[in-house]
Amino acid sequence: MNYIDTHCDTAFEMFKKKEPLSRNSLHISLEAAQNFEKYAQIMAIWSQNDLSNGEGWSQFAAVLENLKLEIEKNEKAALCTSFAQCEAAFSEGKRAFFLAVEGGNILDAKIWRTDELYDAGVRFLTLVWKGEGCIGGAFDTEKGLTAFGRRVVKTAMEKGIVIDVSHGSGKLTDECLDIAESTGKPIIATHSNSFAVCEHPRNLTDERARRIATSGGIIGISMAPSHLNESGMADISDIIAHIGHYLDIGLADNICTGCDFDGVSSLPAGITGIGDIEKLSAAVEKEFSADTAEKIFFRNAERFLRTVL
Repeated sequence: MNYIDTHCDTAFEMFKKKEPLSRNSLHISLEAAQNFEKYAQIMAIWSQNDLSNGEGWSQFAAVLENLKLEIEKNEKAALCTSFAQCEAAFSEGKRAFFLAVEGGNILDAKIWRTDELYDAGVRFLTLVWKGEGCIGGAFDTEKGLTAFGRRVVKTAMEKGIVIDVSHGSGKLTDECLDIAESTGKPIIATHSNSFAVCEHPRNLTDERARRIATSGGIIGISMAPSHLNESGMADISDIIAHIGHYLDIGLADNICTGCDFDGVSSLPAGITGIGDIEKLSAAVEKEFSADTAEKIFFRNAERFLRTVL
């Protein structure tokens, strides 16, 4: 099968645990992904909120350097900044990786660092992670975009960095969607489930999910158990429930997976990492159709990447 995923934290975990990309104990490795015919992954470099005064930026640079070295070591991996490069990687039998940043606090309220992110190869920006920061408020607050945050969103869109509203507060998400509507730029939620299925503040209401779709964006289904089921215990049937709801509200062309591999402490029963994606795809095909499975696991994200990059 072919597979594209919109969010993982593997880059940070490789750096922290000194594990290689080729074969490791993490949720994602080249070995675990070897059965995919085509595979692309958006690799997020996460930054915790308590880093400041340039510490976050220094950590980002260190994680990025480590990731680049790991990709360079592997002839079957390619770091991409455009869809044309991704297609070239596919044609050569390589796995394609795109860069994201998770947590805009690394900008340290310096707008020129948005240009530096782009120059470093970053093409996706998850604005917030938790709490409040220079960009705005996360899901555990009621804060929207700061004045600086608005500048970042507009500057990033102009540069060609896609804005990700996962982890954002409802107000921040709405404000980003307002900007997207005024600029004609799509928004992505790289790893966000349905609030209608599981009432967790990290999840998207139907209205916001539809607005993301209307912008031309896509929504990645997360494997975080607490975002799948309010009990905090989940299995494949819960993933199917979120997919089913998004299909019911007309988003068949706008959902994919953003599993959050290596960013969660546990996974749904039956899922241990990227090696189980084929099993999940088979479950989606059985519940819905082969066409639906192909859209969710590859074609929707492929179309989006082709459009924005």
